[in-house]
Amino acid sequence: MTTFYTGVNAADHFTKWVSESFQLLPQFSLLPFEDAAGQQITSTLQLVDEKHFCSTYFHNHRVLQHSNLTGMIHFQVGVPWGYLKKPSGAYFSWLHKNEVFINCMKFKADTLVPCGFLVGAHPAFFCRDKAEDELTCSLDLDDTPVPFQLSSRTISVPMVEGNPQKFTLQAIIVKTSTSHAGTLRERFYNLENPATAVLNYPYTGGDQFVPMIKFKEWPIQKKNSVGKNSCLYHS
Repeated sequence: MTTFYTGVNAADHFTKWVSESFQLLPQFSLLPFEDAAGQQITSTLQLVDEKHFCSTYFHNHRVLQHSNLTGMIHFQVGVPWGYLKKPSGAYFSWLHKNEVFINCMKFKADTLVPCGFLVGAHPAFFCRDKAEDELTCSLDLDDTPVPFQLSSRTISVPMVEGNPQKFTLQAIIVKTSTSHAGTLRERFYNLENPATAVLNYPYTGGDQFVPMIKFKEWPIQKKNSVGKNSCLYHS
């Protein structure tokens, strides 16, 4: 969860979100991020010790650049994820009004980091679950699992190395935990050539992985070219 930090302490801000979630979401309950750290919270009556409550249930909370307060939360609710993000719903309206943003994580991690993005995958017409299942197979992660997930996000690609000017594009981002980032990148580098991979993996085999960080094999100019081609493809 990320929210605009307005000077209130994290425990107070977090408690407001929890209280509103209890009020607007059916069967909402809060679980400790670390299973052995506390009990399941099923009522606002259990919100007693704010300091202990925040440290147990608002994992790794911190203030980032641009004054964003962020952290990891483990909760369950009796409605699909799409219901929470429904623009016409009361819960989404409250989130929007209070500048609170919630992203779904499919595995526990202190921090999610972007490893790279996929060129050839259209963000507007993309089934993430289907793509993640196919990539798990093509990356050979069934026996040696490395957690990852895909998300659609706007990214900035430098126009020229050393120049602050950038262009932006909507892309499918590959994310994982900090501890798994290097391993996951190596798996993506070892994928088959898209021209042949698409024969075995028709949904994602034709996509190309581009790392977020600079490598000898991926200089700024090459990323720039691939990113622009991606923009043309998406339009």
